[in-house]
Amino acid sequence: MLPPALLLLFGALAWVRHRQRQGRSGALGGFVALTALLTASGAALAWADRERLLAALQVGAMHSVEGPLLGHGIEELARYDGLRQRSQRSEWEYFQVSGVGFSFRRNGLAAGFRNEARVALRDGDWLRVSYVEDEPGLASSRRILRLQRRANKGNTAALR
Repeated sequence: MLPPALLLLFGALAWVRHRQRQGRSGALGGFVALTALLTASGAALAWADRERLLAALQVGAMHSVEGPLLGHGIEELARYDGLRQRSQRSEWEYFQVSGVGFSFRRNGLAAGFRNEARVALRDGDWLRVSYVEDEPGLASSRRILRLQRRANKGNTAALR
């Protein structure tokens, strides 16, 4: 199945080709084609990344750790955008389970667990984390595929 962004690209290219046949190509057609190409490229990369993580989850090609959550924190970062003369804020959440560190941007665009539901994680919670490591040793490259918290002894409830 094609991602919707590729359908956008094909539609834009068909529109540009139609304008060329009518002799009205010009700068607008090039701008539309370039914009569609950039949009489709970004969306296709995100779609491919999501599919890669889903495949890893389905075949079990992931690492898992289990233990108490330690060092949980949320950090808000602000970056000043001089062009728009305003700050852009992002929230990062981080913690460790059995000595393995995790860090991710809340509500970010990357595939994987982002705690969009704002589940309250606390130090001492017993977690099982399944993840893929894109770059060995870098906490922010550990993409969480499944995060489970034990509600009570013997019962593990998925947070997703």
